[in-house]
Amino acid sequence: KLDKFHRLRSPRAARELSLCVLYAGLVSGSDPLEVLEDRMQARRERVDEKVLDQYDHDAKSGEPLYVSCESEAKELEFQQEQQSEIDAALLTAHPCVVYNKFVLRYGKEKIIKATSEGREKQEAVVKELLPSTWKDESNGKLLETTIMHMAIAEIEVLGTSPNIVINEAVELAKRFCDGFAPRVVNGCLGNYFRSR
Repeated sequence: KLDKFHRLRSPRAARELSLCVLYAGLVSGSDPLEVLEDRMQARRERVDEKVLDQYDHDAKSGEPLYVSCESEAKELEFQQEQQSEIDAALLTAHPCVVYNKFVLRYGKEKIIKATSEGREKQEAVVKELLPSTWKDESNGKLLETTIMHMAIAEIEVLGTSPNIVINEAVELAKRFCDGFAPRVVNGCLGNYFRSR
């Protein structure tokens, strides 16, 4: 998952970068490509290679955890805090320090561009797919809906295999959203793919 310069190089890393940029654009009301450009123009600070080595694309959030004693709970809390610090360091660092050229190019020229340009069409599709419990709080589900927008753009515009895209969208939801989001994202995108 790291190249010879200790930068993330996988398509999943491109999706994570794209998700962060698209979400930041939605929250700030800015064009996501401008958000990425602003991040690219920021001062570059090195990221410790150990932090990159410890970054885990597959870390899951939202899953219930059970412990048998207080010391076990404290150890688990400590580990989660360490992982959160690693995540925050990488997801807010200068993109050129963390991601290789493939990830930056694929994220910017493919995923972010396709998602941004097709936003209105995707919005109509996502609104149809959302469960009724989410429709009333769709602004509270921006991260989840952004994942679905990205997935629809990858399928429709980039022609990526729906099975790959849906799997990656579910993994992003497991990684960054709460407990029920992966199932909802999987169900919504599965329904979308079957209805095409």
